[in-house]
Amino acid sequence: MFKFNIDNQKDKEVGIIYSTNDYDKFSFKNSNRKIQRKKVDNLKKSLEKIGQIMPILVNDNFQIQEGQHRFTAMRELGLDTTYFFKRQNVDETVLIVEANVNSTNWFNKDFIYQQKVLESEKYEKLSKNFNVNCWEEKLPYHVFEMCIGFKVQYRVLMILNYKTTALIHEDELKQGDLKINDMNSFKTDVLFLKHLNDFKDKQLKKIFRNRYFQLALIKFMASEKFDREKFLSKIDMHSHILRKQGDTQSYVDMILKLYNFASKRKYLFTLRDLKEV
Repeated sequence: MFKFNIDNQKDKEVGIIYSTNDYDKFSFKNSNRKIQRKKVDNLKKSLEKIGQIMPILVNDNFQIQEGQHRFTAMRELGLDTTYFFKRQNVDETVLIVEANVNSTNWFNKDFIYQQKVLESEKYEKLSKNFNVNCWEEKLPYHVFEMCIGFKVQYRVLMILNYKTTALIHEDELKQGDLKINDMNSFKTDVLFLKHLNDFKDKQLKKIFRNRYFQLALIKFMASEKFDREKFLSKIDMHSHILRKQGDTQSYVDMILKLYNFASKRKYLFTLRDLKEV
């Protein structure tokens, strides 16, 4: 028979794992990410073959800190779920992020959703009154999620807010320190992009929602020489110039061609007029 090689002098028991089929005692923490149906279905197939390998992690109130997908799969299969308690000195929000980042990677939308929930708890009245086209400075994560709903790309939102393509502000967003630096300017830029995304033409809509197109366009938007109303009129008159491209620079060239199409020489926009962000 196999024997565990345990050294009583060096190996210490550091916790106890419990098992139960009383699913009602557990609850999900609101700031954790939403359940992904596909992941639960895949876990169920695995659990049916080999059972639960990793226990779920809970706090003293039986809120699941890590393992909500495993728990959901176990509950749906009617199998006992194993669990253990988190250490008392670990911050729960940090624990949720770290646990998930080191298993299935969180996406930007997951961090934004988590912090949005925490904003709702901190500013309950403001969050309840928040709706489409709200621009509340105390609720930057609500605003960011709303803007993503406008089909403005996450990377574009970060550049519009921080005026740089550098990734140095990523940690601020993930750790709950996001601030919108100039709400009026940010709002104006986002609504301009939203207006483009609202075009009824399906082909144009695909182009305007493309990440590379938006990254190219905000280079023009940062220049004082760029006339946004003129650009919109050019789209109306010469939309045949707009075609799907494969990278940001190709979209820059296309936007430049459209903007200058049928314009007098003195009104031409050049690459030197672009402002790098």
